[in-house]
Amino acid sequence: MNADLWIQVMSDHGISAAIAFYLLHRMEKKLDMLIYTVHQAPPRPASSSETHPSPSSPFVKGDFS
Repeated sequence: MNADLWIQVMSDHGISAAIAFYLLHRMEKKLDMLIYTVHQAPPRPASSSETHPSPSSPFVKGDFS
């Protein structure tokens, strides 16, 4: 993006919006690379603790005593 566009954004929407747009623009490539990396990662097999939570887990409802 060129400087004229940034000046236009600042005059139309204010400096806070211009800074937010700039930071989002900079993060876009990093987010795209992160998404690509996650999609390329091999699937991880589920461990037995992930498929069957223990009774002491705070996410299991019910009384197991």
